[in-house]
Amino acid sequence: MVGPPKEVLNLQNGAVNLANYCARESIGQIIHLAYPREYTNVAAAASSVMMLRTVLDTCRLLKIRLVFISGWVVFSGYPTEAMVADEATALRPKGVYGETKYIEEMLVDLHYRRGDVDRSICRLSPVYGPGGQRPRFIQTFHQAISRKDIVTTHRFRNGRPALDLLYVTDAAEALTAVAAWPKSDVFHFGTGVLHSTAELATIIGNISGYAVRQQEIEIDEFTSNIAFPADKARTLLHWSAKVRVKDGLVNILADPREIES
Repeated sequence: MVGPPKEVLNLQNGAVNLANYCARESIGQIIHLAYPREYTNVAAAASSVMMLRTVLDTCRLLKIRLVFISGWVVFSGYPTEAMVADEATALRPKGVYGETKYIEEMLVDLHYRRGDVDRSICRLSPVYGPGGQRPRFIQTFHQAISRKDIVTTHRFRNGRPALDLLYVTDAAEALTAVAAWPKSDVFHFGTGVLHSTAELATIIGNISGYAVRQQEIEIDEFTSNIAFPADKARTLLHWSAKVRVKDGLVNILADPREIES
């Protein structure tokens, strides 16, 4: 795998630089992970679609296969305490980020159905790992616990928010497996296990060696807790998540970047 230089990755400037780079390097496949750093506002939605159009134009012109990275957020409109979503589950996004990923998936599929590009779509549960900024509550909880402050979590009308966290090395192995898969397809990648934010705060406290004081704020809204058991990926790609949440959090909290932040 190769990573293009910064000037090529300025995808909002059109397809010329990317197409020239791909032609020069004989690129046969693009794994598209690019997204604006501030991802929850309307400006980011517009930018992300422009970036994707650049990649799609390049793939169409040079007959390059596209592996598009989406996520659990395309199901974020389901008000559920715990839900398993497989590849046949109807999409139901909510919020700017989820709706943008939905639009991007529709755009990718439009080009695929027209015969313009060959594609696979990878939907990932929330990815975490050392040096990462998301999910942001991991760092927030760790800082509060280290200062012996109260950790604030939430309870929605249908229960506590919970996530199916996917460690970064498992995510990387998932993308590698899809890149090697010869067919156009859609895959979900996750552990299939949901952990509430309150439970994760307790785990972080145990790792750090501090007692955790928590307070819970009631939110008059519904949450959406989505798990990806990844049965299809396990069957076809022989992939499964290997890193347990506790072990992944140990790795994060052992990273100097996390301690110094």
